[in-house]
Amino acid sequence: MKLTEHPVERQMRQRLHYEAQRAKEIKDRMEALAVAYNEFLDLRTEQLGRKSHMTVLYGLIGDDHYTNDPNWAETEVRALVGGTENALRSELSLWEAMKEYLQYVPEARIGEMEEFFSHIGYDEGNRQAIESALKRHPKEFSVRKKKREKYISVKK
Repeated sequence: MKLTEHPVERQMRQRLHYEAQRAKEIKDRMEALAVAYNEFLDLRTEQLGRKSHMTVLYGLIGDDHYTNDPNWAETEVRALVGGTENALRSELSLWEAMKEYLQYVPEARIGEMEEFFSHIGYDEGNRQAIESALKRHPKEFSVRKKKREKYISVKK
């Protein structure tokens, strides 16, 4: 049985008390920050998705040559995606471009898609390449035939 406390034991008890108090403060602070932390994680994931989508869009359609507004979104887009329209277009897969096009129409004939790609100067989007992309990515696209025309849509 101890009659007096040892000086080192006293220091250890003080440290133990400090550690317990600090651990509780940390736990409380972590609980307070949990919502913000989870929102941060969600925002980071959303930002990466949006950057990826902007990269595809900007690579496909490039700068807006129909406006003279220097504050138009492309200035911000170029800063966010970190590339020029030509560099991004050269990295863009045809099947990704086709999938993006089909986000704006429920389905399209190959000729309509080819005409759009020609209009925006996306030379990779010719009929033969589109047919090839459909064969290489059957999990991405639905193809239905009506008479002699093929109608393409994105699989859900």
